[in-house]
Amino acid sequence: MNDRTITSLLDSPDWPAIYRQQASRGIINELQSLPYPAKGIEVGVNRGMNSWYMLTECQNIDTLLGVDHYQPYVDWDRPITKDEQDSNYRILTKNMVLMGDRFNLIKENSQIAAEKIDDDAYDFVFIDGGHSIKQVLMDLDSWYPKVRVGGLIAGHDSHLFSVNFAVTSWYRNRGWNMNLLRHAPNECWYWYKTDSI
Repeated sequence: MNDRTITSLLDSPDWPAIYRQQASRGIINELQSLPYPAKGIEVGVNRGMNSWYMLTECQNIDTLLGVDHYQPYVDWDRPITKDEQDSNYRILTKNMVLMGDRFNLIKENSQIAAEKIDDDAYDFVFIDGGHSIKQVLMDLDSWYPKVRVGGLIAGHDSHLFSVNFAVTSWYRNRGWNMNLLRHAPNECWYWYKTDSI
């Protein structure tokens, strides 16, 4: 996708197929079941495709707070360069216009952003940022407290060893019922928060 010629994702002939394959597709029914007006967080926004997907498919989501630093980093499979991140951010800014005032962005490191957010204030978090064991563990530590009791803790890429190991270990170390940690289609994982720890 060449961001020099695309003013939004709708201009891409690939958009219908891209739209149907977004990261949160596997838990879309869970998201749609949250009571209106649901407030959510997405950690790892990239170009905003998944943000747009959630907002379009889930009219019960009143506001979605996106968190992404748009700085170069090393992900599980390769380095993400400054040029790539700059391109991702340019495309996101175009797409933010289309998402309207239901979407807001904190352009910041995940852990620093979490410090600015109230605890127990959101109905869900969708974690799809850095995929290393360390980053997933840090994101769980940082964002779990932001979700209210009864809310949805979810994320993507459970097929990756690093993500699956981090999520499973983090959950198991708290002594929780492993049967409540679910794996869903499209490599999603989730559970519902049952306490305020």
